[in-house]
Amino acid sequence: MITEPDYRLVSSFRAALEEVHEVSRQIASLQAERARLVTVAQAAGRALNPVDRSGGGPQWSTEAVARRELTTELASAENLSERAAYALIETSHELAETFVHTHRALYSGEISLRHAEIIVQFGSCLPDEKQLDFELRMLELAKKQPVHVLRTKASREAKAATMEDAVERHLHAAETRNTFVDSTDDDAGMSVFGIRQPAVENEAIRDRLHRFALALKAAGDPRTITQLHADVASDLLLNGHLSMPGAPAHAVRAHVYVTVPALSLLGFSDESASLEGYGPIDALTATRLTVNAPYFSRVLTDPATGAVITAGVTRYKPDPRMRELVDLIHVTCRFPGCTRAARDCDADHNVPFPQGETSIVNLVPQCAPHHKVKHKTAWQFITRADGTMISISPSGHTRQHDPPALAKPAPRRISFPDAPDNVDPPARNWYRGTVDEGVPSSPVTGADDPPF
Repeated sequence: MITEPDYRLVSSFRAALEEVHEVSRQIASLQAERARLVTVAQAAGRALNPVDRSGGGPQWSTEAVARRELTTELASAENLSERAAYALIETSHELAETFVHTHRALYSGEISLRHAEIIVQFGSCLPDEKQLDFELRMLELAKKQPVHVLRTKASREAKAATMEDAVERHLHAAETRNTFVDSTDDDAGMSVFGIRQPAVENEAIRDRLHRFALALKAAGDPRTITQLHADVASDLLLNGHLSMPGAPAHAVRAHVYVTVPALSLLGFSDESASLEGYGPIDALTATRLTVNAPYFSRVLTDPATGAVITAGVTRYKPDPRMRELVDLIHVTCRFPGCTRAARDCDADHNVPFPQGETSIVNLVPQCAPHHKVKHKTAWQFITRADGTMISISPSGHTRQHDPPALAKPAPRRISFPDAPDNVDPPARNWYRGTVDEGVPSSPVTGADDPPF
């Protein structure tokens, strides 16, 4: 029998957490004030009009001398590396001059300094006319999500906002592909081997390693999944095949998943495609993968919100197709702050079966540790009809988690041939295709004929 804890103890627990939160707000406010003072110091340093005091050689400009003096002064006074001091100066300047809404949010303690730094980092790479819109959207996310979630979202949004010249940039970047070994930050006889190449190929490599690792784990291998990833990669590269005991006898093929908006395929939208695990990709790569995809999965979305619309089934366990769609839609574990890949999670019924149906709306990925947390602790989750999830923490804090928008909301009016002016645009379809071995040669099939 489960007994409820004393409400006075719960209140004490909640009060202690609120004090931690209040101190964090005060720290954020002080960091915003520090950023302001850094810009004051920067202006004061420039006002001195320092000059290059060397006797010969290339002369530094007044701006360069002032920047170096401030950087070295801050580094010395604050016990920072010069790189960290320079980053502080640049972030402070951007907060004061461009991302003023972010600076205000930091002052009020609504976000942390790391949130602010991420908004500045990715926002400053955008054209001037796109920075304000990016800042306001990321700021709303920063107030609700942890740093690592914001970083992923900001990175993808920044890529999507600069997709106009993405094909040219991708082709140019592909010419720099290489391999590397990095042992600079390790003193225990370890190093990092990496491959810099188009994201599609790297995602396919990662997926194939993971499938091998799961097969070995299922055969009783005692190593962790991450250890198996490294060992499988090393074995395949050194031996040309998997030679370790317990290796699956059948072929293991890689899969990558690409989300393509149907309206973009039809020419009614310029919304970019997205590669699972990476983010927006250029139109050339998306077209190549779409043409060669062995099958499509159709997902209907609400044209107003972009949220998924679907029907449920009466059995407890979802079929493989439904499970695949659940993983593709959510991408990661839905426990607040978790980024474990959805395909490595359990498909959990938010509303327990049979009270809740087995449907894409009611099924959410929960990684094994957080699935246990949900069932073994006082955490509670409520799913609303519109897909919004409400989490209630053990201390009683309630937070809202918006449903993942698979598609952006459709424009209110889209020009269709021979369509009356007063006809609303149709619900949007997004197609997610699986691509074997990076770029398959098999043609598109009719595997997605009804029922979907």
